[in-house]
Amino acid sequence: MTDFQTSFLCDVKSLFLQQQEENLAPYLYSTPNIEDDSANGEGCYQELISQNLNYYLYKEEIKLINNKASQIAAYVPPGSNVIEFGPGTDIAFKNKSLPFLKEIKQLKSYVPIDLCQTYLDQSEEILSRELPEISVEKINTDFIKKIDLIKNFTKPVVFLKEVQLPIFLQIIA
Repeated sequence: MTDFQTSFLCDVKSLFLQQQEENLAPYLYSTPNIEDDSANGEGCYQELISQNLNYYLYKEEIKLINNKASQIAAYVPPGSNVIEFGPGTDIAFKNKSLPFLKEIKQLKSYVPIDLCQTYLDQSEEILSRELPEISVEKINTDFIKKIDLIKNFTKPVVFLKEVQLPIFLQIIA
């Protein structure tokens, strides 16, 4: 049995035994190329948005973020650490995260948090190319289970992209 399968079975058991309150969302959009990942959640999602030209949610998110990025960025205090829960694929990062990050003045650092190391690496690569002056501190973990990580940063600003609606929160530590 692979580590992925063992982890999945443990999480399912804990959920059904009410030992944890989280859900199984990390497995829905699982890391690409996991050995023996029969769900292939990320692959299914990518197929949906690439083959269905009328999938409006994704397109509306991109339009909303691009239209309002400068207005939202105006609320980010100088010297902030932008913490993003789930930077997503390179395409999602370029279309959703990057326009927002480009509008922020005097950003201290960008902190992507994700289970998928590939997404973390892609976001760092794109950001270092587009905004090389911004430091990147990648954290490879399940942010649902470790949301308190934000307490480790001064002036944390959490950027969370949801399928239904992008949410921007400033969290006062």
